[in-house]
Amino acid sequence: AERHAQLKMTPVYEKRRAIVKAINKFWPVALMNHPLIGMHAQHASDQAALSYLEDLWLVRDTAESRCFTLEFVSTPPRTHICGCARAHASRVTRTKRGR
Repeated sequence: AERHAQLKMTPVYEKRRAIVKAINKFWPVALMNHPLIGMHAQHASDQAALSYLEDLWLVRDTAESRCFTLEFVSTPPRTHICGCARAHASRVTRTKRGR
């Protein structure tokens, strides 16, 4: 049932994604205003790294809905979003397992 609801909501999320992409610096501002992220991203280099973030997208695993991938897209490509990324990478993907 949960997977069906997720599939049904995908067009809504994609429409919202397009709207959010049109808002200048949406993700950096949204993340810095989040109480936990904002608390941990106080250093100037953290804020500078977030300033390059243009898109953030969540992709659910088709077999296990508790598993997902977060895609971070930055322009120009930066290693700031994740220290393990290569300088030429424009997309950094991380997976978090459900509990």
